[in-house]
Amino acid sequence: MRLNYVRKIMSDSFISVPLIGALAVLLTASIAVYASLRNTDHLLVIHFVGGGGIDFLGDLGDMVSIIASAIVASLVNSALIFFFYPRIQILSRLIAFFTLFFAVLILIAVGVIISVN
Repeated sequence: MRLNYVRKIMSDSFISVPLIGALAVLLTASIAVYASLRNTDHLLVIHFVGGGGIDFLGDLGDMVSIIASAIVASLVNSALIFFFYPRIQILSRLIAFFTLFFAVLILIAVGVIISVN
């Protein structure tokens, strides 16, 4: 019975396409971090302010933490989708698209950190 419930939710293209897209975007961010920063042994500029300069330095572990946090947030959003789908389908669809939007923002942030360093 539970498998039919999952199939029903994943057959809704307004939920499955954004979730698969978010997974692909986070996978792309992970590969970009690994390919670009695997041989770095110096501090990375994680955040800077235009007029004030660098205010947060980190290392590769901080980059992995950013991506891991995004993956956890996506999993929590997926759980919310499965919880709300039988009651409020439009909310489930909004959460799915927000998950994709959040993953794209993480990809942009990772790309900026890679380009600065």
